[in-house]
Amino acid sequence: MDPELKRMLDENLELSRENNAMLRKLRNTQKWSKIWSLVKYLILAGVAFGAYKFLEPYLKNIADMMQQLSGFKSFF
Repeated sequence: MDPELKRMLDENLELSRENNAMLRKLRNTQKWSKIWSLVKYLILAGVAFGAYKFLEPYLKNIADMMQQLSGFKSFF
């Protein structure tokens, strides 16, 4: 085999391996990015649900007061 051709093939093989390693790192980074994004949205939804459950009695009292006030206005 021609030494120049062998050198070019070896260089190509080295570059291909380097490229493969970079692509694997990129794919791994994308996977973890998706996972953390999902975790963030789940935490956000959990906090919103928890805040609603915590404030539900107060919101119900306010709604009842507003309903009573609107009922009193209809008598005038």
